[in-house]
Amino acid sequence: MAEPVVAESTRQEDADGPRTARVVFEPGLSASMRLADGTEVGLDTITVRATEYTVGEDGLKAMPAELPPASMYTYAVELSVDEAIAVGAITVTFTKPVHLYVDNFLDVPVGMIVPVGLYDRACGCWIPSDNGRVLKVLSIDGEGRATLDVDGEDAPATPERLVELGITDYELA
Repeated sequence: MAEPVVAESTRQEDADGPRTARVVFEPGLSASMRLADGTEVGLDTITVRATEYTVGEDGLKAMPAELPPASMYTYAVELSVDEAIAVGAITVTFTKPVHLYVDNFLDVPVGMIVPVGLYDRACGCWIPSDNGRVLKVLSIDGEGRATLDVDGEDAPATPERLVELGITDYELA
């Protein structure tokens, strides 16, 4: 793929507010799945699903497991690949980072660090992952590129700050 691909979830809405999950796949990325016997199989195409657990009054009951003591119940989404589920694959890996964006429906301050964890069904446990950050789109230029506030200053992030945070040109497009 020469351009980024964005997979977008069905919009969810409840008393907390409306939100949509968006997953960004960068050009040059490839995916593979690990089967139960340890075999790695490349995936030529993937069908991605984003299933939110934290929607509605019964969201807490829908969670795959109790949260770790230091975590708060805020937002949880399962990202899955239909092709991997169909063959009982254990995991899907990508050759480049895959970026998840969610509307700031909880009004978390811009620049705030957001803890991220993954639920591992095999061990029945939560595994910490790289933290996220609350961003704000200040504007979109004539070429469709976003200008971001990443620190809560209501000012555009410098190119150096974007690099420091690992935000790529593809994410801004």
